[in-house]
Amino acid sequence: MESVFEHLGWHIDYFIGRKYIGSELVSEPDRGKTGYEGRVQRYLDKDIVLRGKRYKAGTLVTTQCVPLCGRIVGNSLKVLENASEWRNQVKY
Repeated sequence: MESVFEHLGWHIDYFIGRKYIGSELVSEPDRGKTGYEGRVQRYLDKDIVLRGKRYKAGTLVTTQCVPLCGRIVGNSLKVLENASEWRNQVKY
């Protein structure tokens, strides 16, 4: 499936349990699957600072990589028509 939007970059969201603790901007994704489907639990290998708070190495965090999307690539009218058709479909 080709992308409808141009990618401006990526960010990695960090969670401890269910609590969001911050994000980090990256230029390339660090995994194959992105978004909620690509969530990974791991231990921090180095100290990081997110939103002014320091988290020590060895802390168990959940991460997910999310694309930052820009403008629509190609014919924007056609993209909007396809979105409207998709929304109006009735699924049982």
